[in-house]
Formats: sequence, C-alpha cells, structure tokens
Amino acid sequence: MRDAITQTLLQCAAGDTAAWQVLAPIVYDELHRLAESCLRGERRGHTLQPTALVHESYLRLVSQRLPVFEARSHFYALAARIMRQVLVDSARAHKAAKRGGDMERVGMDGAGSLPLWPNPMLEIDDALRRLAEYSREQAESIELHYFGGLAVAEIANVTGRSTRTLARELKAGRLFLARALAGDH
Repeated sequence: MRDAITQTLLQCAAGDTAAWQVLAPIVYDELHRLAESCLRGERRGHTLQPTALVHESYLRLVSQRLPVFEARSHFYALAARIMRQVLVDSARAHKAAKRGGDMERVGMDGAGSLPLWPNPMLEIDDALRRLAEYSREQAESIELHYFGGLAVAEIANVTGRSTRTLARELKAGRLFLARALAGDH
C-alpha cells in the first residue's frame, strides 16, 4: 500500500490529474486521522469538522504545484502543514471583530457558567513561528510530529536528520513551546 501511495504521488507531482482521483480514496482515512488530531484541543463549537478540514486541505493540496515526493511521509508532512494553515486561517476569521472576536456565543441562560476562552490555535501558531525564528529545525520537527502525526523515524526520512538529533529537537522544541504558551518567552 505504501508503495502504491508513493507511486501515485509521483504521478501527481508529474502532472497526472487522473492520479489525484486515484490518490484521494487511498489517503482519505489517514488524512481524516490527521484532521482529528489537529482539531483535538480546539475551541468548543469549532466550525470546522474533521471531514471539512480534510476536504479544504485536499483542495489546497490539489491546487498547488507539488514537489516530487520521495515517500508518503513527505505527502503527509505537507498535508499536516496545510491543515495547520487552514486551522490558523479559521482561527483568524473567528477572531475578526466583525464576527465577535474571541468571544464565544452562548445563550443568556448559560452565560454565567461558561468560561470564554480564546482560540489556542493562534497562540500555538505564534509560538511555533517564534520557535522557527530560534530554530527552524525544532519548529519543523514539532510540526511534523504533532500536526503531521509522523513518528521520529518518518521525520528522519523527511528531513534527513538522525533520530537522535530529532529526539533532542523535539524535547527542546516542546520545552520552548511550553514556556512560550505559559508566557515565559
């Protein structure tokens, strides 16, 4: 199956539009799992559901010129990056003043019992951007692992870095993000 995905991805990258029709059902379940992972921890009442996130991300994938993929993990890494961007775009739209900003809409009967939390996606995105300024490699490792759902060995395949280096990058990146999200950076 992995070889079939890689072969189909190579056909897509070569401009074979029919290959996208073959690819979609092959990768759908994995993309849906990625979407569920990306949406975990999002604000209550988030308007994007996993299926909608998969569809929006897939449309963005199809609409751009794709690089040649060496392995399926490259494809999923790009899909994760696009899903993150879709979520960030959604969070920015949600925060826009014309939509009520960060305030959660509740009925008057429940207003006293529900806390109003801002969307964490913008804070996470900001922290990842700051991490990338400090260490592009650490930010990339965090994004591939948490948004892409890639294992350390798969990240090593995508990035060309050793698994020991990646383990250090993930540990340091997690520490940086924890401090940034706690307001220490």
